[in-house]
Amino acid sequence: MEAQQSCELTIELAYDRLDEVRPLIVEYMDWLQGEQGDMSECLALQGYDTELDHLGEKYGMPEGRLYVAHFGGPAVGCIALRPMHELSGQNACEMKRLYVRPGNRGAHIGRRLAQRIVDDAREMGYSCMYLDTLPRLKAAIALYKSMGFVEIPQYNDNPIAETVYMKLEL
Repeated sequence: MEAQQSCELTIELAYDRLDEVRPLIVEYMDWLQGEQGDMSECLALQGYDTELDHLGEKYGMPEGRLYVAHFGGPAVGCIALRPMHELSGQNACEMKRLYVRPGNRGAHIGRRLAQRIVDDAREMGYSCMYLDTLPRLKAAIALYKSMGFVEIPQYNDNPIAETVYMKLEL
């Protein structure tokens, strides 16, 4: 009989692990594309290709964060935080790229990643955190609401009409 290994979730800064984060983000965007349909305009507005080439800059410290999660093996999830200088006077940040691979969902990895980013944002002195998501991502929306996020009007130039916008006062 084989001994069962116990796996512990680890969440680590990913600046030295960009080769693990990039495939997760690509997988996430491909998955969203399958859920949503054509997202090319949205990704172009976000500078997606440039982002992939410069993850450490877009989400760099001290104003941003980039994490990767492992659950006893290869990377299973990621999350990022970026400052929102475009919302002057708000001291705001944005949660980005929360993704957990399908085979690892249901183990509260997404909640732990999201909580890490929220905790970091508070420690960093941000006043509020924004995010946008799609209505099809019901589990994600439920997670965000359970963490205190509330739905708000559109805050960015996302061209996907049904996008759900949320904000958390920190």
